[in-house]
Amino acid sequence: MTAVRTPKQLVGVTDGTAIPPKLADGREYGAGKRSFIYSKVPGTVWAATNTVQLGKKPAGHKVTSVRLCTNTSLGTSTIDVGIPGSVKKYVDAATLTTTNRLTEIGVNATALDDDPVGEETLFATIGVADIAAGTLLTFIIETVGIT
Repeated sequence: MTAVRTPKQLVGVTDGTAIPPKLADGREYGAGKRSFIYSKVPGTVWAATNTVQLGKKPAGHKVTSVRLCTNTSLGTSTIDVGIPGSVKKYVDAATLTTTNRLTEIGVNATALDDDPVGEETLFATIGVADIAAGTLLTFIIETVGIT
């Protein structure tokens, strides 16, 4: 018989290793989802090396999805999403050539596996090539935690 494994969120909760059983961490198990939408201001150029502030991730939440939608291929432009001191924490050099379709570009596995922490200021960094003034671009960032 193969071994039955328990996800880290349920160790001591459902696997019988803690008597009495622990309560599941509500920041991850049965947690609520929040979505944040951030759009590029029409007519502005986002130049390579520009940093774009995307708002704040609430305390006790973890980023679980970063999606983009654009009306124009971003070509060779890359996008990192992170925090001060860790600019690629959530997304590392994603590209997007798909147009007019909401497309998942991240989250890095190491960030998704982290425990939920305090509030974080999220930002995107544009790399390699500029994103043109006529390009429409919208981020949707989802977080999970206690709402």
